[in-house]
Amino acid sequence: MFLVVWCIVYTVMFFERPSSIREAAYRHLRSAILTGLLEPGERISEPAFAETLGLSRTPIREALQSLAKEGLVEIIAHKGARVRQLSVKEIEEVYQVRAILESEAARLAACNATESEIRAIFGTLEHLGTLDPNDFAAQRQADMRFHSCFVAAGHNGTLERLFNDLQSSLSLLRTYTSNLSQTPETQAQHLAIAEAIQHKQPEAAASAAKTHVLRFMTLVLEKQPRLKDQQ
Repeated sequence: MFLVVWCIVYTVMFFERPSSIREAAYRHLRSAILTGLLEPGERISEPAFAETLGLSRTPIREALQSLAKEGLVEIIAHKGARVRQLSVKEIEEVYQVRAILESEAARLAACNATESEIRAIFGTLEHLGTLDPNDFAAQRQADMRFHSCFVAAGHNGTLERLFNDLQSSLSLLRTYTSNLSQTPETQAQHLAIAEAIQHKQPEAAASAAKTHVLRFMTLVLEKQPRLKDQQ
C-alpha cells in the first residue's frame, strides 16, 4: 500500500507539474497571438517570455513548437521564432474559405435561427456599437461573437467546427482590421446579415455575409502591400 501511494505522489510531482507549466506557457503565448498583443511578423524572444513568466526556457520552447504545428508561429533556424505572417495567396485562401462557410451559415441561420438566437445576434451588434472607439481588442472580440452567433444559429455542427478551426489563421489577420469593426460600412454590412436572418431571407443573408467577408479580404490586402513583395 505504501508503495502504491508513493508512486502516485511521485507521478504528481514529476509529471503533472511540468505538463501544467508547459500548458501555461502555451496558453499564454497563444492568447497573446490571438488577441493581437503579438502581431504577425513579430519576433518572440524565449528569454524575455521566460523571464516574464518566471519559467525556464524549456517550456517556452516547447510551447513555441506546439504553436508552430498550429500554424501560428514559424521557427527559423539560427534566428528564433516569430508570429507567422500569411502570404497574399494564403490570405486569399483563408478568406475564400471563410466566405463559403459564413455565407452558408447565414443561409442556414435564416432558416433555422430561434427567436432567442436572433436576439443574441442583434445584441452582439448593439454591444459592439457601444464600445470605446479606441478599444480595438474589445471590438475584435465583439465582432467575432457576432459572427460566431449567426454561425451557431445555423444549427450545423460540422460547419461550426470548420468555422472554429479557421479562427487560428484569421487571428493572424485581425491586427490589420482591428480599427474597422465600428466603421459605418462594417455596421451596415453586419446589419444586412442580421436583418436578412431575422426576416427569414436565406439568399439575402448568404449574399450579405459573402460580400462582408470578401470586402474584408480586400481591405487586408490593401493594408499589407508589402506582402506582395514576398511572392
